[in-house]
Amino acid sequence: MWSRKDLKTRGKNLVYGNYWYMVLVSFIMLFLGGAGSGSSSSSNSARNSASGDSSLSSIDWAMLATIIGIVIVVMIVAIVIGSLIKIFLCDPLLVGCQRFILNAREGKRQFSDVASIFNDNYMNVVKIMFFRYLKTFLWSLLFIIPGIIKSYEYRMIPYILSENPGIDKDRAFELTKAMTNGEKWNIFVYDLSFILWSFATLFTCGLAGIFWVNPYINATNAELYMELREQAMRSNYTNESELYGYHYKPMM
Repeated sequence: MWSRKDLKTRGKNLVYGNYWYMVLVSFIMLFLGGAGSGSSSSSNSARNSASGDSSLSSIDWAMLATIIGIVIVVMIVAIVIGSLIKIFLCDPLLVGCQRFILNAREGKRQFSDVASIFNDNYMNVVKIMFFRYLKTFLWSLLFIIPGIIKSYEYRMIPYILSENPGIDKDRAFELTKAMTNGEKWNIFVYDLSFILWSFATLFTCGLAGIFWVNPYINATNAELYMELREQAMRSNYTNESELYGYHYKPMM
């Protein structure tokens, strides 16, 4: 059974041994997967209503409808373009970043790993990552909680793809399900254990996140994958002919 303390110790050691590489790769991962900040706009309806019905008669409704239509079209185009960039560029790069981190823990530090997926079963990676997000989204429609549970179940997909980008889609989901079976609550508590580091990132305007917290969490997440992978190996859910990219290092 893995422990948070041991995983974090190994994560720290991985960062110490590859510090600036981990900072750079983690910054790329932050850029690729960073959440956009929502913005709220204040309403001026109260002030406008004071002008009375006479102002409504002066509105060119045809022009207003045209402007609204243009805005909607622009928004739809922006969403489509953003989605395509995420699917065909960001997701493969994210898998490549995981490959770099997992290779770095074995002393094989090659920054070209970040973009290596573009030459290694690229479309298969795109397809599986797309279905990962699609399934999570569809489950999230059922009052959010099922989506959260499924996000933990599918969590190992990028790591599996970094190790075997040619794996069958259904098999990839079978493997991540097997790895996280009975571990979702433990992984949730593991995530909560980083909450104080999140406050450190907030209080330093993101600097702590860039130069320590994000590399530390990403390195520890890689160690978590290796532990769950090893458990799956021992339970005969998989073997090294299927997951052949990395080697397990027992906890000290």
